[in-house]
Amino acid sequence: MNYLINNDTYIHVCKFLNYHEISKFDKSRNTFCKFMSEHKLSNKVIYGLYNNYYKKCFYCPNDLSNNCNINLCSCFNIPENNTFSSYPYTCIDCTSYINRGNQIKKICKLCGQHSIHLGISFLSF
Repeated sequence: MNYLINNDTYIHVCKFLNYHEISKFDKSRNTFCKFMSEHKLSNKVIYGLYNNYYKKCFYCPNDLSNNCNINLCSCFNIPENNTFSSYPYTCIDCTSYINRGNQIKKICKLCGQHSIHLGISFLSF
């Protein structure tokens, strides 16, 4: 039997779960945004976290390929809850190709400052 609950009750119940648990029954971006709204993150960061959770680039909807990068910028600060990565994973189209283990200095798309981008392989995450 299916029961309908109002949106406020749904969000209240979801607060007792982490996003990994919620994603088993609701993968919508709307639910993710509501779940993350209590952390006071910008829409750009919420969009990126949602993409990264589903193995997509932080900045665009491209799937992360065998080679991708991590933006190690100090501006990226999310609450630690063991659900999300500490830093954004990006595709090589949004940054550039970096060999695994190498790093380059690039402009961070979140804050506009220089940051280190580290090349990783799919086996790294």
